[in-house]
Amino acid sequence: MKHSSGAFSLGIERGVDGFSAAWCLDMPGSYALIPPGTDPIERAGLAMLEFAAWSHNRAAEKLTIDHEHIVVAQSLDTGEDVRGGDSSAFFLHDGEPAAAREFPMWANAHDLALDELRDLAQSLPAAVMDHPLATGGRSILSVVVHAAATERWYAANLTGKDGRRGDGKPDPIRELQDAHRYLQEAVCDVAPGLRVKRDTSPRHPLEEWSVRKTMRRSVWHLRYHAAELRRAMSGLWLA
Repeated sequence: MKHSSGAFSLGIERGVDGFSAAWCLDMPGSYALIPPGTDPIERAGLAMLEFAAWSHNRAAEKLTIDHEHIVVAQSLDTGEDVRGGDSSAFFLHDGEPAAAREFPMWANAHDLALDELRDLAQSLPAAVMDHPLATGGRSILSVVVHAAATERWYAANLTGKDGRRGDGKPDPIRELQDAHRYLQEAVCDVAPGLRVKRDTSPRHPLEEWSVRKTMRRSVWHLRYHAAELRRAMSGLWLA
């Protein structure tokens, strides 16, 4: 598997307790947690193969990637608990200007990530939707609500509008789908190379956003919570 330009760009976020996160800037949603003393290139390569298999519905063992094609383009020390899923980077500077008339890299991956999270939530019986998860005491239902709210927040970072339609309180799955659709609509209405600075956290009060950065963040976020639901389901069935 080779990148069209000859190399894949990797971003490294260094967190607390020696843990780091590696983000492939060319694959929205491709992420690897790197324990202390672990080679980030090797971990990132495995994550990229997994992402390619997931996004193209192929077997990961049939794909290969040469490590010399992975280049660290950015490395940041944020001090976040990346092992717990926190991040305040997702990169302060996004070096991916989109080409004119380019089919967006995030389009299929964004739909797939939404389908994965929605299908997992819908497969659970109503009786377990309030079951608390291991992380932070959230329930399965609250994860879906959180994912929908975050999708709208991502869109607001590009447009300055939250996109709420004022139609009351729909069921959580519909709210998630509506928020997902609104984010895609918002992204299509802004210039691909747009970069805005938003107050996003005390640590990085003026974080730089672009369309690709926003969608890379969104795909990862949906996939992160899909994995969280999958772990919760495994615990329920084994209990």
